Amino acid sequence: MFSFRKTGIEITKKGVYVVSKLLKSQEKAFFHSLEEFLESKLSKGSLAVAVARDTLLVRKVRLPSQAAEDLEEALAYSADELFPAKGLFVRGHKLSEKEEEIEVLVWAMDEELYETLSHVKGAKLILPTPYLYPSEFSESELVRDLGEAKELNRYREGKLVDSFLLSDSKTPNLPQDEFLGARLALEALKEGYKTEFSFLDKRVFVSKRVVRYSLASLLIIFALSSVAYYNVHNLKGRLKEVKKEVSRLAPQVEEYNRLLDELERKRALIELAKHQRSDVLGILKEITYLLPKDTWLKRFSYKGKKVLLEGYTSSTTNLLRKLEDSGRFRSIKLSGTPRKEKEGESFSIELELK
Repeated sequence: MFSFRKTGIEITKKGVYVVSKLLKSQEKAFFHSLEEFLESKLSKGSLAVAVARDTLLVRKVRLPSQAAEDLEEALAYSADELFPAKGLFVRGHKLSEKEEEIEVLVWAMDEELYETLSHVKGAKLILPTPYLYPSEFSESELVRDLGEAKELNRYREGKLVDSFLLSDSKTPNLPQDEFLGARLALEALKEGYKTEFSFLDKRVFVSKRVVRYSLASLLIIFALSSVAYYNVHNLKGRLKEVKKEVSRLAPQVEEYNRLLDELERKRALIELAKHQRSDVLGILKEITYLLPKDTWLKRFSYKGKKVLLEGYTSSTTNLLRKLEDSGRFRSIKLSGTPRKEKEGESFSIELELK
């Protein structure tokens, strides 16, 4: 049976806040879990989902400009370095683009949660709550109390540019309304509401002007069709031949497009890998410059901001002092006790870049 119900929900750490509208009646509700909400009558009809900031991970990153050609693939390739957790669904919102790099606000949510929401029959929209605030509030910084923490969102010209979780006492300027996110999600189902970023958007917008003149357009088309009358049987025969040719070529075109897409994705990943390799070479060059002349490396590894050095030197103490004096490292840790060998004192040092 067709349902005219429209519902907005916000998923938070506390639970699920719901604002639902059926014709002219409206109701609010709270559920302790998403499963409990999905079993209720309020989950029927069209659904817009706001995911609260306290259930999301966010990073602002810079990537090579080539990553813009397939941003989803590039983020999936870098997900392990961006976020420590596993099992995440990652999507990005491009903030700016320069000749050599792009700036991206990356959002991550639990993959199982996304799969559950995306398979809900009436789900039309899934997005982070911070993208909904500008529809009603115009400040450049918006702070909302989430209970255990506060969220701080920064906007430029009405567009979200960064989002943080705070533990300090920054005063909220968003109303203390637990149903705010759910209400804004419900409003997002209205015709004409646009958003910069969403995990999923299946809404269909129909212009009011098109609806207003649809009947007149149909009458005009009917009148013109009588003037432009052709031999229907001949046209059907020609159309049948064209369809046969299109069907014959369709598999070749599909395979060509698949290979082209695959090549483009691989090219973007190669460019991304080259960019990361240049970072490694730069770090190695800088560390080599800091090493004393009587020191040489037998092993070097680099991941994220962690660097491991192993090798020989005449004085491990002097080596540690020179690394500390450089001011380049957040921490310097000597693993084990240096051993005297014929090549010199062997060492293993772990560094963390600033």
